[in-house]
Amino acid sequence: MPGLDGIDLLQATKSYDDVTPVILMTGDDDLGLQYHALTMGAYAFLQKPIDPGRLLLTVDGALKSSNGGVGE
Repeated sequence: MPGLDGIDLLQATKSYDDVTPVILMTGDDDLGLQYHALTMGAYAFLQKPIDPGRLLLTVDGALKSSNGGVGE
C-alpha cells in the first residue's frame, strides 16, 4: 500500500467506522506492532504465511462479532 501502512489504515478505518472488524495481515514479526494494532482496535493480527484454515476461522469470528452472533 504505497504511502499507507496497516496501522494508518486501521486508524482511518476505525475513525470512519468503529463497528467493522479489521484483520491485519503482515509479513512483519514485530510483536510491538502486533500489540499496538490490537490495542488500537484490530480484531486480529495475522502473520504471513497465513494458514487458510486460521484465516477462515478468524474471518468467521470477526463476522460473528460484528453482527452480535447472528447466523451462528
